[in-house]
Amino acid sequence: MRPLALFLLALILGGLRPVITAAQVPVVEAHVMADDFAAAMLDGEALFAGCSLGCAYGWETAASSHLAPQGANTYGAAMLEDFSPRTAWVEGAEGDGVGEWLAFTILPPDGEGAGDPVPFWGIDVVNGYAKTEATWEANGRVQELLLTVNDVPVALLQLLDVRLPQSVELPEGLMVGPGDVVALEVRAVYPGTRYADTAITEIALHGAH
Repeated sequence: MRPLALFLLALILGGLRPVITAAQVPVVEAHVMADDFAAAMLDGEALFAGCSLGCAYGWETAASSHLAPQGANTYGAAMLEDFSPRTAWVEGAEGDGVGEWLAFTILPPDGEGAGDPVPFWGIDVVNGYAKTEATWEANGRVQELLLTVNDVPVALLQLLDVRLPQSVELPEGLMVGPGDVVALEVRAVYPGTRYADTAITEIALHGAH
């Protein structure tokens, strides 16, 4: 059975949440990225399309839920990694999305075998549904994410309530390799003005070098 399938089975048996026990972990605050990334997003250009952790390993992405399609718009986990500032993952659970999660199962380049662990040092995020200023304000944004690797809490990420791209630098020494599962659980949100749904437009995992 593939790592992602094993992970999802464990979640089902354990109540559909990757980590629910609070642990004392470092609190890491995000910062707004450079002006060129901000300009690219506002101009509708490709986001986070450069080298990332994906230069060493790919991954499979899963989400605890997503909003049902509305017309031509879809809101699944794949929207997190399409380099577009005009699409978003939107959770589909009741309430404001606290407790919902994203999981990234690290895979070797050819999809088989093993590989050496590589550094995992950062995450870039476009928070909320950043398609327009109106959609960003109407929908919820993530305030806090609990980062875990293989169900072990690593850090509590505090995101900014801004539409611009932001970056989080992770604690030093963190390594990941094929078979590892990186998970992000929503722990707090900034409420939207119109909808209870919470969204993230784009995510990129960084490391390897």
